Amino acid sequence: MTELIKTDKENTDIHLKRLYLELDRLKNFTEVLLKLSKVNSNTIDYKYEKLSVKEIIEDIVNSLNRDRNVKVEYIGEDFIVLGDEVWLYEGFLNIIKNSLEHTLDKIKIEFISNPIYREIRIKDNGKGLEEEVLKRIFDRFYRGNTSMPGYGIGLNLSKSIIENHNGDINAYNDNGLIFQIKFYNVT
Repeated sequence: MTELIKTDKENTDIHLKRLYLELDRLKNFTEVLLKLSKVNSNTIDYKYEKLSVKEIIEDIVNSLNRDRNVKVEYIGEDFIVLGDEVWLYEGFLNIIKNSLEHTLDKIKIEFISNPIYREIRIKDNGKGLEEEVLKRIFDRFYRGNTSMPGYGIGLNLSKSIIENHNGDINAYNDNGLIFQIKFYNVT
């Protein structure tokens, strides 16, 4: 881009605009890599507090769904988990963003509680994923055959964050893709 700016004076504004977009993209990529590095090196001092899962999820959905026309249906009662609000927000953000990008027009979010765990199911009504992609969905840098922008880091980061909060996550097809997140009750 800088060479084009030097040689193509007529289109300097266009080349500068592209350069700034690339710099923004690199900045975002660096920030995501730093977050992943912190999570994987166990250097985060999590600030655990009692949190409403539904409030976190609703906040994310409201911010991501502003320009989309996706219907979101909530089922079940909210529950409290012990976690770090900033990091749980980051973990759910990547999952919900993925669901919003792959749905046709609707997402269903279920809250399920029992004596062993608290569960959240986030289901889109898209076409689901091929079995090979589904097997690797949480692998770092894996993007499958999607045309969506990204680095293949978000869902891996979400998985690590959830596991660091005494939970687990998996994904499966059932008339769309379902993310199933469980937080286990610890005494």
